[in-house]
Amino acid sequence: MDRLTGFLNRTAFLKELNKIINSGTSTPFALLFIDLDGFKQVNDSLGHEVGDKVIKETAARIASLSQGGFPICRWGGDEFLLAYTFSTPEDIEPFTQQLIDIINLPHQVSQSKTWVGASIGIALYPQHGTHYDTLIQNADMAMYQQKRIEKGKVGYFNDSLRLKIIRERFLSDRLVTAIDDNELRLVFQPIVRNKTEDVVGVEALLRWNLDGEEISPVEFIPIAEQYGMIKNIGLWVVEKACQQIIDLSGKGKDLTVSINVSTIQFQDIDFVAHVKALMTRLSFEPSRLHIEITESVFAADKTALINQIKALQELNIKISIDDFGTGYSSLASMQNLGVDIVKIDKSFIDEIHSSGSNIVHAVLQISQSIGYQVVAEGVETIDQVEALNRIGVHYLQGYYFSKPLEVEQLTHYLNDHL
Repeated sequence: MDRLTGFLNRTAFLKELNKIINSGTSTPFALLFIDLDGFKQVNDSLGHEVGDKVIKETAARIASLSQGGFPICRWGGDEFLLAYTFSTPEDIEPFTQQLIDIINLPHQVSQSKTWVGASIGIALYPQHGTHYDTLIQNADMAMYQQKRIEKGKVGYFNDSLRLKIIRERFLSDRLVTAIDDNELRLVFQPIVRNKTEDVVGVEALLRWNLDGEEISPVEFIPIAEQYGMIKNIGLWVVEKACQQIIDLSGKGKDLTVSINVSTIQFQDIDFVAHVKALMTRLSFEPSRLHIEITESVFAADKTALINQIKALQELNIKISIDDFGTGYSSLASMQNLGVDIVKIDKSFIDEIHSSGSNIVHAVLQISQSIGYQVVAEGVETIDQVEALNRIGVHYLQGYYFSKPLEVEQLTHYLNDHL
């Protein structure tokens, strides 16, 4: 038995589950993998004594719904397994909702209250496995995926999820060696000045060719973040981009380079020091480096965010807010951040002849009043170019001028346009 909760421990639960499976019963059951949301924050901020109290009370709440009818296990620190026998599959949803609701109730701690939630993954016997190892693994996969999509909900295992997890693990294994295996490269999209269309800079974009397959950044960047590889890859991007701009400068092409930086990377306390060391080692002029951060950083500690921005600006590096208007920020909050450049998201440029025009006008007006430059992203047609020029947006970027170019293509492009 688990001493804190009175539930079965792992060994006892596996024996019980194995007994049910090997009994020859044809009764289906659902294996629920329950993971508490927010427990780590409670444990870290209020201490282990409070954490133990929350676990104990949560276990009592789960037990109150089971009425001794099915085995329950404390699988890990804040994880529980429960084998729920049902008459029809329709019984599962109301039961799991009861579980989530009762776990969500507040816990009294001294004179205040604290809360945890629950995300649940479900594997069904026998559809999703006829061995306890398979069932647990599949329920765990379903829970893990559900937490990534939306916490506090229930997710069911299915074959497409299994294939997705297998591919994710394959990509994560290969991504570890992608730099050493020369599989990563950068492509560059030109940024031009409005009206004159002079090329003033490029945005560096990361690409991964794995055994002849181009893996989308939309797929591999989240994997790099999830498995702790984004910092190393991100610094490689900064170094590679700056080095390639140095090579172009040697050919008489004086450009800035914009580099997307992951929220995880930007929040790293050592990030500024690493970038400074790179600038020194490469003898790269910091004012030519533009660090692009997405609006997701607004969800983090605002004070820490401002400190990182100021530290980079003290090195003379420019800071851009990418995809502006699609996330957490507002025009009012932009004033406090002190960034240098605002990049308006493509979705507003697509609507430039209707509602998007008002957004672009407002961003430009406020940006000019506080000294920001404005870049319109995703420009694809001459009509958009003309409308943005009339409004007075400073810089334009998009397929109308050029798709992202390989290094060799960029050299030819610049020879034609500079």
